[in-house]
Order: sequence, then C-alpha cells, then structure tokens
Amino acid sequence: MHDIRKIGKMASLPIKAAFDIAIPHAFAVGKNIVVDFDGKLTNLGESFLLEGKGEGQLAADCSLCLSSCQVDISFDVSESFVDGDNPPKNLDEDDIKFFDKAIDILPAVERNLFANIPMRFVCGDDCKGFCAGCGVNLNHDPCNCQPEIREEFASLLEQFKEKL
Repeated sequence: MHDIRKIGKMASLPIKAAFDIAIPHAFAVGKNIVVDFDGKLTNLGESFLLEGKGEGQLAADCSLCLSSCQVDISFDVSESFVDGDNPPKNLDEDDIKFFDKAIDILPAVERNLFANIPMRFVCGDDCKGFCAGCGVNLNHDPCNCQPEIREEFASLLEQFKEKL
C-alpha cells in the first residue's frame, strides 16, 4: 500500500516491489510467479497514474512436447487510480478505485500480467513435439511409425481443415 498523502500534485513516487502472484487455473499453469515491478506513481490531481514494467519467469509445460520449461514474461503497466470515496465526474470504467488515502498497486500489476501471459508455451524454437502417428517425443527419439500412418494422419488433418 502506498500513502498518497506523500505525493504532491504533479509529483511522482518511485516504486520497486516484488509480488508473489497466483496464476488462475484458466491459464492451465497452476503455479505462482514472482513479478519484479519497477515504476512510479504520479499524482495527476484528480487521479494517480501508475507506470512501470513488470518482469518474471513462469514455470510451464511446453505445448508441443509437454516438457517443463521456464518462460520469461515482461510487460508494461499504465493504470489510472481514482479516489473511490470521491470519484471524479469523468470516471473511466478501467480506472481502479482506492480508499482511505492508500493505493494498492497489486491489482494493476496482476491485470497487466494476466493480459500478457501467452496462450501456449514452447520450450524452445527447435522443439519438434510429438509424432502424431506413434506419439514419440521427437526431441529425444526418432519416429517409429510407418510412413503410411503419417500420410493417413496428414490426409485426415487436411479433411478436417477443409470442414472448418
């Protein structure tokens, strides 16, 4: 929590903080991420503007081969806070309300983190994934299936794509 009484009008308060954030199950990661935030909170008169950058490393499973991997996440934060006890007339629906002269920046950091988590994770640019025919992890072993099986699978996949 940051006491806004310490920030004069048009002045800024530098903020460095680390947050241990639980990732919602909807992201299919199910792990926490430690986010380092570096930014500033500026008093704009009727509102406060939080600007900065968040960074962290998320443990996830590769979408292609299911191996564990670490994904670097970096995101910008630019959020407006307004006094919830005395909101301005031009209140924006995206503004975050604060109460009791204290601003908690965690909701702003979470909002921007969640908006920047990739839909899928890949362990590396050279990941080959699993063979669609025999299921072997092509990063570790060669494919064991017959060429006809691969061709049949490719044909079925093309038929499926045409129906879409």
